[in-house]
Amino acid sequence: MEIYYGKPGIFYLDKMLESQNLIVYPEDIVQVFPDPSLGIGAKITIYRATPVVVNDAGARKVYRTWAKTVQEFLDEKAIQIEDKDIVEPKQEAFLSKNMEIRITRVSETTFVEKIGLDFKKVKQDDPNLEKGKTRVVQVGKPGTKERIYKIKRENGKEVSRVLVKEQIVVPPQDEITAYGTKVVYLKTGVASHMNGYSGLVAAFNGVPNGTKILVVNLNNGKSVVVTRFSSGPFVPGRVIDLSLDAFNLIKSPKDSGLIKNVGVALAQ
Repeated sequence: MEIYYGKPGIFYLDKMLESQNLIVYPEDIVQVFPDPSLGIGAKITIYRATPVVVNDAGARKVYRTWAKTVQEFLDEKAIQIEDKDIVEPKQEAFLSKNMEIRITRVSETTFVEKIGLDFKKVKQDDPNLEKGKTRVVQVGKPGTKERIYKIKRENGKEVSRVLVKEQIVVPPQDEITAYGTKVVYLKTGVASHMNGYSGLVAAFNGVPNGTKILVVNLNNGKSVVVTRFSSGPFVPGRVIDLSLDAFNLIKSPKDSGLIKNVGVALAQ
C-alpha cells in the first residue's frame, strides 16, 4: 500500500498523480478521499498489483496481477499451456513481487527421411548366348527406405532426435545381365601338329594372318589361343595344324600326332 496527498487547488485525480510523477497501472487499485473536485486536497491510497515477468519461449513481458498462484495468474491472463510445455516455477507456486515465470514451449513431431537404395548388378552365364555377347535380362531399379524420427523441440529449437522405425518401402530390383558362354565354332574336326614350329601358332584356312584363334579339345575341355601365321592344313578331315607347344597344351595322354575332336573359333 502506498499513500500520497494531493495538493489543494487540483480538481482531478489524474492531475494529482501527474503532479507527483506517479504512474498507476490498470491493475492497481486507487482510493482517494475526499473527492478531488472539491479542490481542498485529497489522500490518495494505491494498492499495487503484483508485478510478474513472463518469459514465454524467450519473449519477456511484464504483467500485473492480483492472482495468488502461478496457475491463477496464467488463467487470469489467458496464457495457454499445452500438455508438454514446461512451466517454472510450478503452477501451484505462490506469486511474489517481480517473480519470473519461465515457459518452455515443447513440441514433438515426426519426421520421415527417405533414402534411396542402389540396385545390385548381377552377372549370370548364358550357355545359349554366343560368347562375347551380353543381354539385359532384368532392368535394375532403385529402391526406397524410410527412417522415421521423433523430434523434440523446445522453444522452436531441436533438442533431440530419436530413430523409432526404419523400413524398406520399395525394395531395389537387381540389374541382371546375361553373359554368353556359348562358343560358336568356325570348324570342328581333327587337329594335327607341325614339327619345327614353336610358340603358340597355327596354320588355318579362312582367316587372315595374325588372327587370334581359340582351339578347344572337345574331349577334355582344354583350350589354347594361337595366332594364325599360315594357311593349312591341306589333308582332308583336318581343320587346323598346331605348333607342337600349342598341341601339347590341349592334348590328352592318348593323343599322339592327332587330336580327333577339336573346335576352332575366333578368340574373344
